Amino acid sequence: MTTSTIAARRILAIAALLVCLPRAGMAAGPQRTCEVGAYLISLQNFNMAEGSFGADFWFWSTCPTADLKPLEVMDFPDAVQIQTRLASTSERSGKYWSYVRVSGTFRHRWNQENYPFDRHVLRVVLENTNAPASEFSFTPDQAGSKPSRDIVLDSWRITDFKVQSQTYIYDTVFGDPAFAGRSQSDYSRLVVLMSIERTRRLSFFTLVAGVYVAVALSSLSFLLGAYNGRRRINLLAGTLFAVLVNQRVGESVIGRNEHLTLLDQIHILAMIYIFLIALAGIYAQVLHDRGHEQGAARWDRRGLWVTAASYVLLNAVLVTAAAMRG
Repeated sequence: MTTSTIAARRILAIAALLVCLPRAGMAAGPQRTCEVGAYLISLQNFNMAEGSFGADFWFWSTCPTADLKPLEVMDFPDAVQIQTRLASTSERSGKYWSYVRVSGTFRHRWNQENYPFDRHVLRVVLENTNAPASEFSFTPDQAGSKPSRDIVLDSWRITDFKVQSQTYIYDTVFGDPAFAGRSQSDYSRLVVLMSIERTRRLSFFTLVAGVYVAVALSSLSFLLGAYNGRRRINLLAGTLFAVLVNQRVGESVIGRNEHLTLLDQIHILAMIYIFLIALAGIYAQVLHDRGHEQGAARWDRRGLWVTAASYVLLNAVLVTAAAMRG
């Protein structure tokens, strides 16, 4: 091989390398970002049954170039409905500042297991839609993001508010050529987290008051005497029906849950006690019919005190445990 041939090949190799270098530089180029923040104006319409809540925000972005417009291409994956208005963009100190007001209804899975001591973290998610996470990401404006000091919530209070960024991975590339050869795609998200806790518990006590009265009346059936078995059974049937109706009322207030809530536990405990009181009454009736009137009377007195003491203790344990779990 001649010297000229070797030199020509080297020149071609160097030329090919120079052609490839700009492309490699583009693929490994710096990730672009905009600082995005959120100001919570209001929270409302907490719907436990339908699993949603309403919120109003101001969102803003500060970008280094005019072509980056994250507020125009953002999506709300957890929104039931969204309304945007008053959008605007202007150049400020060499940067491009945009803002928009957003009102919407958002999905939330209300966990009512520990009602009325429940705490929740409400989430509002913004997702960038026009570029993968490798090309664009949100930078949270931690200092500027906060709730309005004028927010007043009935029976609730906001305990924490923060914004954070994350990358969400989809199991599809949506046909985007940017993800050629891949089976997954990723996009940047801004997540607004609002922690709230219940402050008023009067509604809980009004819901369980009927249950406690029903169990108290059931316990008083011990005082009717073993010879009044029919009256005792009629009384217990009435109190059991009252507990069942009260449970349906509770479900209409806090919504139906797949998990056992504190309200469910209190109602189920009441049903168990009413059933046990009925069994105790049957046993007292048997003692009375066999001529053991004194034994039946002692059985009823013990049953009254044991029922009252154990029921109060178990309810205190249930309520305390729920309060500690929150």
